[in-house]
Order: sequence, then C-alpha cells, then structure tokens
Amino acid sequence: MLRNGAMPAYVIYVSTDLAVPLYRVVGRPDPIEDDFRSYFLAGRRFAPHLYFQAIGVSMFAKKSEAEKLARGGTLGSYVATLEISDQRVHLALTHEKTAHFTVWGYPQYLLGSVVNCAATGVG
Repeated sequence: MLRNGAMPAYVIYVSTDLAVPLYRVVGRPDPIEDDFRSYFLAGRRFAPHLYFQAIGVSMFAKKSEAEKLARGGTLGSYVATLEISDQRVHLALTHEKTAHFTVWGYPQYLLGSVVNCAATGVG
C-alpha cells in the first residue's frame, strides 16, 4: 500500500483516450519501426532515474514543439503525425508546458498509426 496522501508522478492513459494527434521527430520521410524504438529498445544509454521515460517514446501534442526539435536536426528533420487508436498503446503527459508525452507501445503499433510525415527546415 502507498503512504497516505501519496500522489502519482504521472497518470497513464490508454491511447484511445487521446483526443488529438501526436507528433514524433523522425529521421526519414517514410518512417520505419526504428523511428519508434525507445532508448531502452535501441540499446541507448540513459540515466537510471529516467528508466520510466526511457522505455517509452517521446512525442508531442503540440506540432510546433516537434517542429522546433526537428529544426535542430539532431534527432531527425521530419515530423510524423500519429493518430493512435490502438488500445495496446499507453501514454502519459510528462511535460505539460511543451505538451510532451511519453508513449509506450511496440514500434510496429506506433508505425501503423502514422498518417503523415513532413520535412521541417533544418537550422
């Protein structure tokens, strides 16, 4: 049991509860499953205290935030639009100001949710 008055760090939702599309920075105009692998699945390093986020994939509900990140070019210069309706995918709002979501789902489920992908000018 939790201590009395304990507050959750995040609230996790089923993706079908989301009423807006999400946006993901990807490295190519035609995304592949690798574009939707978490740091954990990709074998990338991460700080142990970020495990919860590292097993998920970063996305934004604000297209402008994804575009801003894509213009930097480090993670890719394309923004994929996802309309996720797969109940096997879960998500949590992890940064309210930027509308950043951590999304948990197999890469093939996420790839299947892509409805558009567009280039964003780098630099």
